[in-house]
Amino acid sequence: MEWEEIKKMLKGGNDLDFLSSREILVLCCSGMSNNDISTFLLIEEEDVKSTISEYLEFDGFDKTININPLFFYRKLVKDDKIDSDNYIKLLIKFGLTNNVAATFCEICEHFCELDADII
Repeated sequence: MEWEEIKKMLKGGNDLDFLSSREILVLCCSGMSNNDISTFLLIEEEDVKSTISEYLEFDGFDKTININPLFFYRKLVKDDKIDSDNYIKLLIKFGLTNNVAATFCEICEHFCELDADII
């Protein structure tokens, strides 16, 4: 059976496309740069950037950070322990700028919505 046949059987392949891209998205939302994702997964950086752009609607990060924003988002925001504004304030306390913290809030929220539809 060919890949295209499998994709047709599963909602046109959208679920499989997401699952095949999920690791890139998890790493991005976890604070890893496009270059580091590319190196870690042994794929072209342009493929990393296009995947992030397709699903999260931005180009990814130039620099890896020392914390995992996705972990905090899942444990605090998704579990209704803090709201988005306080999540951004928390990331700022870890040294992120307001713009970067707000971007992480947006991409983590979007990723979690996509992920919930699949899992």
